[in-house]
Amino acid sequence: MASFDELVAEKVKLFDSAPEDLANESIKAQRQIFRSIQSELAQLDTDSDNRILPTQANFDRVNTILSSLKNAVLSSDYVLAVRDFIGKLDRSFNISNELAQQINKNFQPDENLQALYEFQRKNAVQVLLGTALESAITQPFNQVLSASISAGDTYANMVRALNTVIEGNDQIDGRLTRYVRSVATTAVAVSDRSYTAAVNEAIGAEWYVYRGGEIETTRPFCEARNGKYFHRKEVESWASLEWDGKIAETDRKTIFNYAGGWNCRHSLIAVTERRVPEDVKQRAREKGYID
Repeated sequence: MASFDELVAEKVKLFDSAPEDLANESIKAQRQIFRSIQSELAQLDTDSDNRILPTQANFDRVNTILSSLKNAVLSSDYVLAVRDFIGKLDRSFNISNELAQQINKNFQPDENLQALYEFQRKNAVQVLLGTALESAITQPFNQVLSASISAGDTYANMVRALNTVIEGNDQIDGRLTRYVRSVATTAVAVSDRSYTAAVNEAIGAEWYVYRGGEIETTRPFCEARNGKYFHRKEVESWASLEWDGKIAETDRKTIFNYAGGWNCRHSLIAVTERRVPEDVKQRAREKGYID
């Protein structure tokens, strides 16, 4: 069995690399998606100046184009990237179990934890491939497409605008990548931490270490806690604080699920008391958390 430090290092690496790997794959997929719908766009009726005609036939084509866009997303290499990502999430769930066994060698997930595992896994798949993803891409695409037809814009201008929606530009990410970075990775991280929190509650964990990688956007809340040890009650007290990026629903219970908030890549990992530095224990005594 891997050591505690090896398991923590693996979990931190997964939290660091998996979201970025998925975002990078989404960038490639966006090019693929836009190429696959260009033939549909080319069927729009235009006049002699290559301006799109605001005709009923063109408006009727909008739904066909949107349907092709949805199919393009779900037949792109993004789906393969999601499968790989979910495999990494599975491994992270298993690491949570193995870390719990470091504290209680007899720990095994019961039926409730197994059900939670399946629920969180399905939720992650739904977030990454379901209706929220569809809306994040098709709604802005539909707005630009419909506006271009209504205004009689040139075909070239419409294609440029739609390409910006799908692939982005030097200033903004494409819609798929933006969704992955802003919504999906947060939701999946919460799924992982929710399962971990339930496992830690099952073994009666009292002490935690806050661990995760450091990136350019690491917020001060996480930077100040990374690598440090805390009693459970001290972690619960963080919910009353305010910081940039905090998820509004954070309370004394869900702080273990949400940690630093949106796009947080840190975890609260349960540890044995013997791993906790004496000064941390003394701080807990002074605050009345322990005798």
